Amino acid sequence: MPVMVYRPLPAALTAPIPPPPAPPARCTLDGAGAVCVSDALALLPMWQAALEMCNADRARAALLGRSDGQ
Repeated sequence: MPVMVYRPLPAALTAPIPPPPAPPARCTLDGAGAVCVSDALALLPMWQAALEMCNADRARAALLGRSDGQ
């Protein structure tokens, strides 16, 4: 009977992916510092890139699970 063996994932697939930096509070709202809408929107491409990196790692992990790890 075959024995199921699990190969550990490479550290590159389990290390945290750092989030993009928070936008500065350059605008004001009711006298308090606030994030400008334009600054928040400018972060969307960075968050999209982080999401794509996560999805690529997930796809690579799935491939390793279906193969002998090569």
